[in-house]
Amino acid sequence: MQFSNVLMVVAVIAVALAVFNLGSVIVVQQSTGFASSDVGNASLSVAASVSINFTQRDFINWGSGAVDTSAGQFATLNSEGTVSGASPAWNTVTSGLNLTNDGNVNVRLNLSADKDAIGFIGPSPPVITAPWYQWRVSNASQLPSIVCGTGTTQLNPTTYTNVTCFDGVGTACAADVYAREVCSNFTIGKIMEIDVQVIIPQDSPPTGKQSLITATAAFPAV
Repeated sequence: MQFSNVLMVVAVIAVALAVFNLGSVIVVQQSTGFASSDVGNASLSVAASVSINFTQRDFINWGSGAVDTSAGQFATLNSEGTVSGASPAWNTVTSGLNLTNDGNVNVRLNLSADKDAIGFIGPSPPVITAPWYQWRVSNASQLPSIVCGTGTTQLNPTTYTNVTCFDGVGTACAADVYAREVCSNFTIGKIMEIDVQVIIPQDSPPTGKQSLITATAAFPAV
């Protein structure tokens, strides 16, 4: 029996406005034939625009597939092109989610998910082998010091971490923690890539599966 694994994405923006005054001045002089003058001025202010968007790719869809029980007890899928232990095979996905800071200020960036591995993949409780639901955050341009500015970074370009605890270094934390700050100073115009990996046990219920990932930006940054 075939089923569909779909990872959908929502971007949520927390906005705090700040005003920066620009001292732009245009001088207007009035004069007569005598010693007299006056000065006028022009002024404006620029408000902070907090904006992040999933650009280029805002979903991951592996389609339908099944675990090849002749090869093992689970299948592994990720957004870097891995599909193993499956027959019929799920679709190959070769790109993660791309998140851009398209506002005019640096922001603090958090990621959260609405489900853990059991909630997304199942079964509950696991019997044969435990399901995995993991993510990994990296810089699309491979320049993390620029992407996160001078702030702290939880970028982890080589290791997948369980969605239930994303701290960038794999340190264990409470099972009910689904949200983590991944960058304290997400730089204007930069792009982060969010890759996803799942392990599907052979007794995962044969139904469509979906999870939402939310990116939240807040200003001011660190």
